[in-house]
Amino acid sequence: MKDPASIANSGLHHKFIFEVIIIGVLCLMFSVLGCVVFLRQLINKNPGVIINDDGITFYPGTFGSNFIAWGDILKFRVKEIAQSRCISIFIIDPFSFIDRKSAWKRKIMSFSYKKNQALMNYGTDNLKCDFDELLDLLNMRLTEYKLAEKVTNFKDNSESV
Repeated sequence: MKDPASIANSGLHHKFIFEVIIIGVLCLMFSVLGCVVFLRQLINKNPGVIINDDGITFYPGTFGSNFIAWGDILKFRVKEIAQSRCISIFIIDPFSFIDRKSAWKRKIMSFSYKKNQALMNYGTDNLKCDFDELLDLLNMRLTEYKLAEKVTNFKDNSESV
C-alpha cells in the first residue's frame, strides 16, 4: 500500500485540483450565460411569434429568428415535454429545410428530427397568449394557405389546357 504523502507529492493531487478548478470555471461560465439569456428574454419587448401571410417567425431577436414558410409546413401537433405543452412543427421535406440552415441550427434540427420526427418543438410558456388559441390560429392559417395553393394550382392547370 502506498503512503498518502507519496501520492500527494506525486503530482496526482495537483492534477485533480486543476481538473476541479477547470470544471468549476466552466460551470460558472455556463451559469452566467444562462442568467444573461434569461434576463435578455425577460426584458425583451419583441413578440415571441409573428404569424403573417408568408409563414411563421418564432422568437425574433433572441439569438436569431426561425422563419418557417407555410409551404414548408406539413402539420402541427401538441407534444408534452417536461410537463409543458409544446407545438411540434412537422416539415414536408425536412432534409431540404435543414440544409438551408446554419451549421449550428442544422445540428440541433437533425438531433430533434432523429428524436421526434419534428424539426422544431416550441414551448409557449413565455408567450403572452393562450396555448390553444395559438395552436388553433396556426392550424387555421396553414389550412388557409393550403386551400389558396390548391386554388392557384387549379387555375394554373385550367389555363394551360
